[in-house]
Amino acid sequence: MKPSCRLSIQTLLLAKLIFLPQLVSAAAPPQSKADLIASASHVVTGVVIARYKRTEKKENYDYTYSILEIAVKNAVKGSDIEPKDRIFVRCWQRSWAGKGIPDPGIHGQDRIPLKGDAVEAYLKGNRKLGFDVLEPNGFLNFTQKRSPSEQNSE
Repeated sequence: MKPSCRLSIQTLLLAKLIFLPQLVSAAAPPQSKADLIASASHVVTGVVIARYKRTEKKENYDYTYSILEIAVKNAVKGSDIEPKDRIFVRCWQRSWAGKGIPDPGIHGQDRIPLKGDAVEAYLKGNRKLGFDVLEPNGFLNFTQKRSPSEQNSE
């Protein structure tokens, strides 16, 4: 009976080694459009006029903090925002720069639009304190007008 017990423990350990990296490195799953709408205080469409960003390294991650200036075309949800307004929204990303497996959890935005991109943004906040983009996919739809090499230079 002991050999079969060892075999099942070995099998369990092998399964853990195979599946653990996939489970540990998983980021937060994208929210559905319905969930984004329900969670957002404001939903706007518009064009990114400017992107201000700074980067820093903390522990095993590279962080990029951005503020986007958006020219609003349409305010789908929320008050205090009208078409033709300009709003500023905060967003961030972190990318693994260490060795081994990254920690699980939120890594900020899946993608951050660039200057000139058309966006559909799902936000939390207000004009007085500012707006934050919902994570991880609060920029649900946007069109990128630049090539990947141009994106890296911005």
